[in-house]
Amino acid sequence: MHDLAIQTSNLTKRYGHSTALQGLNLEVPRESIFALLGPNGAGKTSLFKILTGLASPTSGEARVLGYQVSTNETAFRAKIGYVAENPVLYGYYTAREMANFCASLYPRWNPRLVDSAFKQFSIPVDKKIKEFSHGQKSALTLTLALGPEPELLILDEPGAGLDPIKRRDYFKLLMEQVVALGSTVLLSSHTLHEVERLADRVAFLSRGRLVAVKDVADLKTAEKRIRVVFQGRPPEDVFKQTGIARVEPEGSGYLLTVTENVHEVLEKLSQYPHFALEIIDLDLEDIFIEYTRREGADRNG
Repeated sequence: MHDLAIQTSNLTKRYGHSTALQGLNLEVPRESIFALLGPNGAGKTSLFKILTGLASPTSGEARVLGYQVSTNETAFRAKIGYVAENPVLYGYYTAREMANFCASLYPRWNPRLVDSAFKQFSIPVDKKIKEFSHGQKSALTLTLALGPEPELLILDEPGAGLDPIKRRDYFKLLMEQVVALGSTVLLSSHTLHEVERLADRVAFLSRGRLVAVKDVADLKTAEKRIRVVFQGRPPEDVFKQTGIARVEPEGSGYLLTVTENVHEVLEKLSQYPHFALEIIDLDLEDIFIEYTRREGADRNG
């Protein structure tokens, strides 16, 4: 348990007749960068609110940095930096005043880091926040989340509105802080190429249920597509191998989605006369789409 930054047990959250989280059992190791992926409405934001003490679960429990989370417990919040998808900023404050206000809420604050980020992201520190652009507000929110040098940083769609250069600069700064402080990051983002570059592990969430948790490297090794064009009609059982999740006709051949045993599947296919046989690598976006499609098929099947 001491090696876990986050641990949930049968965590469930309902809003009236709607279930946002359903029996979620999730473990996030300390000092990891862990991505939570899922379509809109999958339950990601509900989970983040529970983990930060902004909402209570209907049933089950969550532990964050060793603390059992409840809306009455405040000690663990000082160790968390949180960037909400729609953050609340006081428009009548300047960026400097907002930083000073946030600093007063935490026992630890790194003003040098904050000032450096202000300069790096060209944040106008003496301008009223209500006059900021969407990108400036996003950069400010991300900077303030790093200020307390948190043990756990929770990012819900971070960097929305930032241009590609500032997004890259922010995540470079984030990685430097994670390494320097040994922090844990839990993030959700639809920018999957960014997740692929940053995260150690990913979890797929669908309709409040945990579908899978995988190391990014293992996921990309196991999940492949195979394109095959046979010289004649293939045997009926050739596609009934362990690991083949889906078979699609493609012209005169077939496109196979393979989730495991890639080399065994390839070896079996190669035993039959063929014109073409190739492995196609998938990026995290391809894999995410496959998991989402698979989960939908399982639900409807």
